Amino acid sequence: MKNKNPGNKKSKFSIGSLAGVALALVVTGGIFAWVTINRLTSTSNPTTPIPTKTVEPVNPPVVEQPQQPTPQPQPSPQKTTTPQQQTTAVYWLKVSPTATQLEEVPITAQKSTDKTEALTVAFQDLLAGPQDPSYVTTIPEGTKLLDLKVDNKGVHVNLSQDFTIEGGSAEMIGRLAQVIYTATSYDPKVPVWLSVEGEPLELLGEGHGLMVDQPMTRDLFVQNFQL
Repeated sequence: MKNKNPGNKKSKFSIGSLAGVALALVVTGGIFAWVTINRLTSTSNPTTPIPTKTVEPVNPPVVEQPQQPTPQPQPSPQKTTTPQQQTTAVYWLKVSPTATQLEEVPITAQKSTDKTEALTVAFQDLLAGPQDPSYVTTIPEGTKLLDLKVDNKGVHVNLSQDFTIEGGSAEMIGRLAQVIYTATSYDPKVPVWLSVEGEPLELLGEGHGLMVDQPMTRDLFVQNFQL
């Protein structure tokens, strides 16, 4: 049986559709309104973070220890040193009516002075002659010191030819004594090598002159000669 009222069916469809659309709009609008309200609420009332207080660690008070004074080194007392001395001597003759004897006149020099230098000064004084008129010398005037040195063998003395000028026996002994004792003034035991013009002196004087040992020492002089 055919529908006799098609227009009526169309009306029913349109009303139902409109009702569905209206419901959808209502639901959508409600959701949109709810979201919008929540968003506005969140924007207008932002969450403010609660500040937290940072607690700084408290360091214990530093107790300063009293500083002990650093002991200062005490200066050591200065030692007063007396410069050591090098002593030599010149030997002169002193003549009396009964005897002739050697007289020592010391010469003092600093210890740092070389023995050769100290003895050279002594021989220069010896060959220059005595300043004191109470002393005499039997070394011929004009005798020169050609060389002098001190080594491990002893004292080496080289005199000019004037030293051998002829004289009496007593005079020759005195001459030799002055040279030997002056050369050994810093050490009485040291041997003396005596030369004239670079040649070893074996005979002092002509003919029956004095035999001179090489080396000569004070002990040998005392054994062989007498002033």
